[in-house]
Amino acid sequence: MGVAVFLAATIYGVGKTFFWPTMLGVVSERFPKGGALTLGAVGAAGVFSGGLLGTPGIGYVQDYYAADELSRQSVPLYQSYAAPDQKSFLFFPKTTGLDGAKVGAVMTKPEADLSEPERSVRNAVIHGARMSLKWTAVIPAAMAIGYLMLILYFKTKGGYRQVHIQGVGKEAVEVT
Repeated sequence: MGVAVFLAATIYGVGKTFFWPTMLGVVSERFPKGGALTLGAVGAAGVFSGGLLGTPGIGYVQDYYAADELSRQSVPLYQSYAAPDQKSFLFFPKTTGLDGAKVGAVMTKPEADLSEPERSVRNAVIHGARMSLKWTAVIPAAMAIGYLMLILYFKTKGGYRQVHIQGVGKEAVEVT
């Protein structure tokens, strides 16, 4: 398990190290007329998708699967730990997750001090967290496919080439 975590962190670190400068390089070389505005817009799209979609989406998935797991084990136990309000995310159905205050008390207890119902709650929360990680892994997989398609696209065009701007003012022409 420890080796898998280290390997995953290494792959993530390498990806993060090369993603941002590569993205900026490709955008600035392929769209030179866009300048700083284009670079900023591309960066903002990533930040917005991560902050406005990623975080609430991950929380929704975690709530959905934790609540589902606990309700399948014991409906009365789920009802006693259910959050007071429902949550929704985009077009997905509403879900009633678990109450963070009640769950927090269970999650901070040592394993040996947990009652059987508390063990069920802890296991449901862990299940929800694992499922959110599984669903979140779809995003980098989709990005990898997108980058592979971009590589194949450039191969069909004879390779990646920087776009150069020649001329001044209205006579400026992009040359590949």
